[in-house]
Amino acid sequence: MVRNPYKEVFNTEKISPPNGYHMLNKRITEYRLINIEKPELKTPPSDKSRILVILDFTGHELRKPYPICGASVSYRLTLKDSPGHIPLDNDWISIAHEITSFIFSQLDKDYEIHLLPGIPASLAFILGTILGLTPGVWLYHYNMHDSNYTEPFALHQL
Repeated sequence: MVRNPYKEVFNTEKISPPNGYHMLNKRITEYRLINIEKPELKTPPSDKSRILVILDFTGHELRKPYPICGASVSYRLTLKDSPGHIPLDNDWISIAHEITSFIFSQLDKDYEIHLLPGIPASLAFILGTILGLTPGVWLYHYNMHDSNYTEPFALHQL
């Protein structure tokens, strides 16, 4: 007996023009699927226009200490109903929409986003598709060799 081990996350054939890709760029006001926490930063900010956004959507918390990027405030985004890994039956597109809506709303306020992604690769792909080459978003990666975060690139530099 052969069983399909894959779960469909997004099917472009099932969307209609009013609910198409452009809908994912709209800002939302009510976050139903994600929590937005505002943990305190331990270092004094060097630039009030920078914020640190921690995407914590894995079964383990991202390694500390977080990078010192001069952020004035930090936000931790997590799943509302089940901390840790995202269940396969959740609406991954809506989760991605809420995350990117939060990021876009901060960019609308002229903040520079320093992003620490702790997310599954499939969600990273969806977020990358929605964000595209958006200016003002800097991505960090934990380098296990150096035991610290490195800044591989900014989205607009791709």
